[in-house]
Amino acid sequence: MELRRRGRTLFDVRTYDELDDADLWELSKNDPEAFGEVFRRHARSVFAICYWRTGDAATAEDVTSVVFLEAWKRRDLVVLEQRSALPWLLGVANHASHNATRSLRRYSQALKRLDGHRNTPSDDAVIDRIDAETSLNLVNEVIRDLTEQEREIVLLVFWSGLTYEATAWRSEFRWERFALEYHAPVESYNFDSA
Repeated sequence: MELRRRGRTLFDVRTYDELDDADLWELSKNDPEAFGEVFRRHARSVFAICYWRTGDAATAEDVTSVVFLEAWKRRDLVVLEQRSALPWLLGVANHASHNATRSLRRYSQALKRLDGHRNTPSDDAVIDRIDAETSLNLVNEVIRDLTEQEREIVLLVFWSGLTYEATAWRSEFRWERFALEYHAPVESYNFDSA
């Protein structure tokens, strides 16, 4: 941290790297670049949970955009309960992903009722989609025997990179109970095979 004298005023010069999410969130109300740093820090984790929930990379990108747009719109109203914005962002991502998959399901059902013809995607797009779906199917196969709560924990900890403490907070569990109940079962699965 560096203090510089400017006339009679001392001010603090810090980089965004030195600030935690709560500080950046507060700064973002007046400084759009601070919100950009929150995005840079958490976009991959938000995309990962959206991809896991939707099973489609393009949809996950769209939902990730919706999550950060919602965060941008509500940054003046939302008060982070932790120093990290990730638990709140993942909660928004969870809801937005559910909405997106529900909309896509309705859209698919509507297309089935129509007699129209659909455009055929390129070979590269088909190969990329098959690879992504294969990876997602492998992960789902590995965790299929877990309870819904355990799958959520795997999603938050291993897929999105959230800490156990933040996952316990997000799941509204006490940390001690969370560690005793979920640490061993989750760790007992081999996720490297996926």
